[in-house]
Amino acid sequence: MKAILLLSLFVAGALGGVEESIWLSKQVRIDGGEKAEYNGRIVGGSVVPISQFPYQLSLRSNGNHICGASVISGNWALSAAHCTFPMPNVNSISFRGGSASRTAGGVIFQAAQIINHPQYSSANLNNDVCVIRITTSFTGANIAPIRLVASGTSFAAGTNSVVSGWGLLQAGGSLPVDLRAVNIPVVAQATCSSQWGAGRITAAMVCAGAPGRDSCNGDSGGPLVTGGAQFGVVSWGAVQCGGALPGVYANVGNAGIRNFISQQTGLTLRAGSNNRLFGGTIYNVVQIVIHPRYSDYTMEYDVSLVLAGADFVGQSIAPVVLPPATSGFAPGTMANATGWGLQSVPNSLPIQLQWVSLSLISTEECRTHWPSDWITEDMLCTSQSGRDTCNGDSGGPLVVNGYQMGVSSWGSSDCSGNFPAIYASTAHPNIRSFIQEYSGI
Repeated sequence: MKAILLLSLFVAGALGGVEESIWLSKQVRIDGGEKAEYNGRIVGGSVVPISQFPYQLSLRSNGNHICGASVISGNWALSAAHCTFPMPNVNSISFRGGSASRTAGGVIFQAAQIINHPQYSSANLNNDVCVIRITTSFTGANIAPIRLVASGTSFAAGTNSVVSGWGLLQAGGSLPVDLRAVNIPVVAQATCSSQWGAGRITAAMVCAGAPGRDSCNGDSGGPLVTGGAQFGVVSWGAVQCGGALPGVYANVGNAGIRNFISQQTGLTLRAGSNNRLFGGTIYNVVQIVIHPRYSDYTMEYDVSLVLAGADFVGQSIAPVVLPPATSGFAPGTMANATGWGLQSVPNSLPIQLQWVSLSLISTEECRTHWPSDWITEDMLCTSQSGRDTCNGDSGGPLVVNGYQMGVSSWGSSDCSGNFPAIYASTAHPNIRSFIQEYSGI
């Protein structure tokens, strides 16, 4: 069986050209005995625009697509360890981001550092994740990070997920040029284990898929997204993509994997500096709590609490005052928004902290500019022609007379001020009580 598999690789490489021979070398094959062979593996999906999947990356070796990957921070990407094992020359590795095309468009980013999970096993694909730092930062049109699930996260069997990539549409085919995605259900761990056989499915793996819907060769390293957050990394599956056996993914919610990602990519907070890159004090993030009613579809309750590993103390570091529940200010009151967001579109993020003065408007007026059902009672609006918050300001404060009344949430794509900017209202009872419950403030 092994000899036949090696022959198949050679033939595919000869017929498919240089790029396909390269990515095939990164598609995992493990001798499965009498059971289906493993295969680092979109079947049953459809072409999708990159604007809906701005976190999707093509991982490339010497300019050729070998695997998928995802943007997880300003300069870090997440992929599968088997895509970078054995460890390649870092200068040969790059990413294409911001394009739905595997072969053109977007931005090319050069890798600077590759870190495979220290407990990755090429024998059974346990802990099949790696993180890759680039030389610059992931900036450009249709490029944005995906949120990762918290440590310990799990989803019930049948929960809808989406996997995306440039993998085969069917076993034995050729890689598509355009990005594709498919919705697949989560498969229970026990069910998956019984289907694949004892000992093959570990706690560092999750399973998803259904007959006719699967990831496949070329999708390895790509993201499995559940509930708006990345839950898995495409790892392995059956040679017969889309068959009866579910696909297997590295479990991002597994403590050993999630801690590895956090420790290596260093999700941190910089405080006490007006410079986005230097100065002040760096705090490690130890816990993130997202509002339980947050919706990435409607952007309702768009707030989270971030716990630092040490107290916020130091020069130019002080807390802002939060308002009492249900309090507010009259329309026309001026508010200050601060951040390092874009100053125009397209452009690059500024190095120095920026601020802008904006006028509060009523919910009723806000609904005359946006579809009325988009503006909910937990939101606050500002409007000022020619002034606005923009990409990169998300999560920042909106302060009125010394009180943080809002958290920058969403707005128009051109950031022109012609449409109101939207904030999560910190005075809304359900948001204020959430903050009180988890922080005591």
